[in-house]
Amino acid sequence: MPDRASVDDVLQRTGMTSLMYYPEIHVDEPDYTVDDDVSWCLEPLTDLTPEQRQSLREAVGLVITNPTAHRFAFFQELLSLAPADE
Repeated sequence: MPDRASVDDVLQRTGMTSLMYYPEIHVDEPDYTVDDDVSWCLEPLTDLTPEQRQSLREAVGLVITNPTAHRFAFFQELLSLAPADE
């Protein structure tokens, strides 16, 4: 189970990345991929199961590209990984 600091770091990275994303970013930065941003956002979480990692990758990708529609589900999923007593 990830520690609280790692979960907080993922939340901060995802928030920052979603603020910097815009639909036309591929025009301005041809090498940009959402997948690279997702990987960077999840770097702090090293002890996830493959199923947890895949589910969270999908949630992070969705919240980067459309934060308003997906932030609540992402937030709940991420917090479910955090230890309750820290």
